[in-house]
Amino acid sequence: MYYGEGWYWRLFIWQKIRKNQKTKNLDINLLLQATEVIIIFDDNDFFNEKLSLRKDNAETFTILSLLYPNLNSQLSFDKDHLHPFDSCKKIENLNVKEYDSIVNLQMLEKSLNRSKKNQPLEDWVKEKCGDNREKFLEEHLIPDVDLSIDNFTEFYEKRKQLLISK
Repeated sequence: MYYGEGWYWRLFIWQKIRKNQKTKNLDINLLLQATEVIIIFDDNDFFNEKLSLRKDNAETFTILSLLYPNLNSQLSFDKDHLHPFDSCKKIENLNVKEYDSIVNLQMLEKSLNRSKKNQPLEDWVKEKCGDNREKFLEEHLIPDVDLSIDNFTEFYEKRKQLLISK
């Protein structure tokens, strides 16, 4: 993939365009016109590569910012594990390359992340969603599946598809 000079600036512009779009799907042609950048990639390879980036990778924050374009830029955000890292680590069959990847991460305001701590995802969603689980899941890009840690594999596959569709 080639971004050319100033690709972080272009990604920032893309985020702003996406935020202002009325549809949920990203119009890649509009983005390319706005930034005059040529991107050549094979969809599956590109998206799989980017979604497999781990939490501490330098690109992860930028990619998560693009996935969450409506974040208030005046606040500070953390890269938060949806299913807590420590909980996943205790499950023998889970792969760290999956549970520490973008697929299991979200952007979460720092104070919310501090209060969430290592709370299981299913408990956190129940506590925070109020009457509108569907809207909450949509805003946080969480698939509507069993969110228990025992169902991590299905959660991972469904969330991966959800993120690719964004």
